[in-house]
Parts: sequence; structure tokens; C-alpha cells
Amino acid sequence: SKLTTNICLLCLVLFIVLLSGYFLKQRHYSEVDESKPGSNHKDRTKLLVSLAHVSSLPPPVPINHSCKPPTLPEIPSCVDDTGLSGERLVEPRKLGLMILFAFEADTLEIALYDSLDLVDFVFIVEATKTHKGAPKPLMWERLKYQERFKFVNKSKIVHVVVDDIIDSEMAKDDMWYVEKLQTKIGINKIKEWNLHTGNLAPDDLFISADVDEVMSRAALLKLKWCQTAGPLITGALWMPLGNFNRALKSDFPVVGKPHTYGLPTIYKWETISSGEYDGSRLQVYFPFVAKTGRDKYVAGGLHMTNSAFIPAFMLKELTATETRGFVSDEFLDTVTLEDLEVEQADLYNLENKKFWLNRTDPVESATDVENYIPWLLECNPDRFPYWYGRPDPRNKNLLKALTHY
Repeated sequence: SKLTTNICLLCLVLFIVLLSGYFLKQRHYSEVDESKPGSNHKDRTKLLVSLAHVSSLPPPVPINHSCKPPTLPEIPSCVDDTGLSGERLVEPRKLGLMILFAFEADTLEIALYDSLDLVDFVFIVEATKTHKGAPKPLMWERLKYQERFKFVNKSKIVHVVVDDIIDSEMAKDDMWYVEKLQTKIGINKIKEWNLHTGNLAPDDLFISADVDEVMSRAALLKLKWCQTAGPLITGALWMPLGNFNRALKSDFPVVGKPHTYGLPTIYKWETISSGEYDGSRLQVYFPFVAKTGRDKYVAGGLHMTNSAFIPAFMLKELTATETRGFVSDEFLDTVTLEDLEVEQADLYNLENKKFWLNRTDPVESATDVENYIPWLLECNPDRFPYWYGRPDPRNKNLLKALTHY
């Protein structure tokens, strides 16, 4: 019922606010009253632009090109996941992957290396404003020209821009406004694109995800070749919160697998084109839209949230839906390289987020979930050292940016 849905949403919002309040007690993240006349807080728009620049910098360590993705079977088994009917298709279907994207350049690189040869189209949905209504640069417009993204088959990429129709005042009043609008407009533009191109057929699948929700290569192969158990199913990802030694018991697991995160959301394209479903990532709303629990899923993949890459973390704190949007001036005025490396270590170890740490288990004891690592990330620990508990060389670039912004 609507009442039940609203109660669940209220509980989630209160939980997020409590977590934000807890985190704001930590030493580097404190509230600033931006509306107070004469406030001497630093210009957060300039800070955002500086952080976006550092976040877009490629890692200085080159890719190990001798490493390749693990071999997949030519045709997969279709009987291992509850989201599959067991029927194998005569021909593979097309997969359209929609990702909501903001600043996470490293994550995008890792995700595209992992999935681009298996999906047919990637819709990068990006807004010109943050989830808090502040202006932001379009990151894909700069990233696509970088050497590290030259591997991308641009014919598979559709950049969907959600422009300045975003109402900044609405974003202040409703914490979910921009994320919901970004999704709605993105899907409408994708539907228009398909009306002109006809590239997606009714039985093709539409995967609705954030950029950090990376389904495994084996799971994507199954989606290409296997009939689904219904028009709406879900993924089931491992959620280590930036440290491969642990597994979170998430708020949105699939049935029988407490250490999974039940996203992305997977639709038959005909249900999107007809308007039966709106194509959203169904986190809180999944049971109300699907009329059932998360009992039909295809397991495998990694939720890459909460990585210890400091620029991305600071950007999330400033801009994301579930954060309060404050970084203390004192920290920015006095920060040193040692401070940044200590902060990175604290993020990796969840020192400032004990409420999450207390809900994790050692990964070796989490037998209900595959500890999947995208092959580029697994093969290149020196390129992405923050995923392995080591300082990132770009912390020096970050220090310079914070000093001069």
C-alpha cells in the first residue's frame, strides 16, 4: 500500500540523516551555514570543479596489457539462477546498460573494460547539476578524449545529458529530486533514441544501474543467452565497501543471500517502451513494483561504492543524494599529504563508519556471495592502489588542488 511505502521511505530517510549526523561529528566533515550573511566558507562550486579535475586524472601507473579477462563459455548454463527460466535462446538477445554517472572516472574505466564487449549499448546518463542542485561539469565530454578511454567502442556509447531543466530549489527541498529526475529524463531520451533507431527489440533487456553497480561477465553472458523468469528481475552483487576483505549484509539483499546487494534492476525492453515500468533502479521500491521480494535474480558482480579514492569520496560528500554536502574549511586550510593518506586509510578501514563496519563479515565466511573483482581491477593493483589499502599517487595532485582552488 502507499502507506507502507511511505513509512519505508520515511524510515530510510531518517536512517540516512542519522548516519550523516554521525559522520559529521568526525574531524574533517562539518556543517557550514551557507545561507548565513557574511559566512566566510570557501566557494563550494570552485571546490567541486577542482575535485572533478583531480577525479578525472588517469592513474599514473599504466595498464598491464599482458592480462586479459578470464575465458567465458561460448554458451552459458541457464539453470543456476532464480531469475532465469532455464530456457536457452536460439540467438543471443541485446543488452542495453543504463548507468547514472557523475564523477567516478576510475569506476567507469573499470566497468567499461569489464562489460563493453558483452553489452550492445551503454547509456551514460549524466546531469549538468549535482543531486544537490549545484552546477557540475559533464565528465564524459572530457573523459572520452583521454588515452585511457581509447579502448571504448564509441558506437556503443550513447551520452544522455540531463540539462538545466533541473530546479535547484526543488533539489534543496527533496533529497531524491535530482536522482529521480535524472533517471526519468534519461529513460525518456533513451526511449526516443530507440524510436528512431529500433536497436532494442521487445525481448531485449534493459539494465538500470549506477556506474558502480557492476554485474559480472558471467552474469551478463547469461542475460544475453537465457530467457528470464519474468519481465522484471534483479542482479545480486557483492558489497565490500572498498575493501575486498569484507562483505556487507546490505539493506537490499536477494532472498536467501544476506551478503548481496539486489541491484541493478533488469527489465524486458517491451515493459519500458510500453510504459508498464518506468525503468528506475528499484532499491526501496522493488517489492512494491515487482509485487514480490527479490526472489528472481542473476547473481554475480561487485558494488564498487565507498572506494578509498579521496577525490571521489569528497565529491560524493559534497554532491550525493544521501550526504549532507559539507567539508570543513579547517581541514581544507591545513591539509597535508600525510593527512590525506591517513584519511584514505581510515576510509579503507571504515574507521569513521563503524555503523557499516559492524554489519560486515570477513569475506571468507560470506559463502552466499561470490567475491567477484572486475578483471582490470584485479590485474592492476598498482594502478588502483586505494582498492588494496595503499596510498594513491594522485593524492599529491589532490593536495595541490586543495591548496590552490
